[in-house]
Amino acid sequence: MGRESKAEDVHVMIPTPADQRKPSDLKLWACFGAAVESGLRRVNRILASSGYIGPHFEWPELTWRKNGLPSITEKFDAPKDYSGALRTSLSPGTPETEAQFENEPAFVALCEYVRKHPRLSHHLGTPDPDQLIDSALKTLIGDTLDRYVHQHKTTDLILQKLEPIYIEIETYLLQTDLPIVLLVPILFLRFEDDLIDIDDRTSIIRMGDGLHLARPPQLRFNYGNHPIVQSAATHAFVRMGYTIPNEARVWNWHLLGAPNAYPIDLIERFFAALRIAAPHPTGYGQLLAMPVGWASGYTGDLVPLYKTSVRNYPPWFENRNWDEPVPTISTQQAKEVSALFTRLSDCEKTKQMSIAIRRLNSSAMRMTHEDELLDVMIALEALLSDSSQEMTHKIAIRTAALYKLHGSLDAVDVLREVKDIYGFRSKIVHGNEVDPDQKVRGKRGVRVTEAATEHLRTVLKMLLEHPRFLDVAEIDSELLLGSHAKDQIG
Repeated sequence: MGRESKAEDVHVMIPTPADQRKPSDLKLWACFGAAVESGLRRVNRILASSGYIGPHFEWPELTWRKNGLPSITEKFDAPKDYSGALRTSLSPGTPETEAQFENEPAFVALCEYVRKHPRLSHHLGTPDPDQLIDSALKTLIGDTLDRYVHQHKTTDLILQKLEPIYIEIETYLLQTDLPIVLLVPILFLRFEDDLIDIDDRTSIIRMGDGLHLARPPQLRFNYGNHPIVQSAATHAFVRMGYTIPNEARVWNWHLLGAPNAYPIDLIERFFAALRIAAPHPTGYGQLLAMPVGWASGYTGDLVPLYKTSVRNYPPWFENRNWDEPVPTISTQQAKEVSALFTRLSDCEKTKQMSIAIRRLNSSAMRMTHEDELLDVMIALEALLSDSSQEMTHKIAIRTAALYKLHGSLDAVDVLREVKDIYGFRSKIVHGNEVDPDQKVRGKRGVRVTEAATEHLRTVLKMLLEHPRFLDVAEIDSELLLGSHAKDQIG
């Protein structure tokens, strides 16, 4: 905790409980194990005859940049994909009488058992059992034997070593609800601590090497997917305690591949807390779901993980210097993020707070300073206005009043500055030409948009720390008119 981590360190990983389970369907276990053994014998025959087993496609390689951020690229000398043995002829000159894997007695027996099993046939066969069951089982057998060989460095079957791998597949096939952990990598920020607990379900963790290797973005550039940006995260926001209904496998793919299936409001709340606590640009480019105790398939010895690409980060991230230093969130700032996240959760049903958080987050995504400023001012108005009359004066004076609680700037200076910012805003909305680098705050010189964002962050901090001031009448009566004004007016 609190140390500088190096690339070669063993980073914090999400703990998984020791799995002492045994197969629950002994017939399925026997059929599945026999099919894996048949596949391993096929691997041995290919290797013995110098046949070809190709490598894994787009296998990830992890390196570290000078600024401490990971770089996940494609490894060109990828390990063998032993599942290819189920698809490949054994070697040049193999007799035509050599059976395809689909005709191996053990695999045929497995398929017959699954077809007769109501749960398994529905899970693997929806919507077309005749077309899907055999291909799904062949994929599972291939994935399992590939993982087995990579984990145990043998092509001979040892049931005790196969069993833990099989148990995760069986859980996926038979269990009606599947537990998952949600992870959201935090872009272009480092953290002083490896683990920051927020509550019993929520934390920030330093991602271990195994997790980085499991989350590679699509390594070839496509529209809406920037692999360098998606890789640039050392830590992740983590939320535990979720399950997904284990319907047909095609439904699971759809569910875990759709961004709107994730708790976006909660994720946005966390990033709002992060932006309030620290004025550093950040965002997220991936949504990750880690299976807990189950697997729908394997890729070698990589951690099973579902990945969804999103684009919730400042657009200029895609044109930045990848090696430039990035800010570090201190232990104290991380504690503040935790406290703000909890307070935001308590205020999540407050309409003005909901609007302000949405605008704070959207302001960080804008292409221009002008649009960023408009979002920030809408957020301030949502928090501090009670009517459209005398808007500029009300927002300015109430912002200044809240600085009495914060003390970082003189309230009178804040009053003047917010009015100046409103003048800049007025030029934007009326279509007048503005200088995006215009500054306020005298000789110190702070760009208008940065000053406005600073005021919004301060207002949010004060309102979350003193939620009674979400009723702006309380700001007027207590902070502007004095602590006894309310009684005198009443």
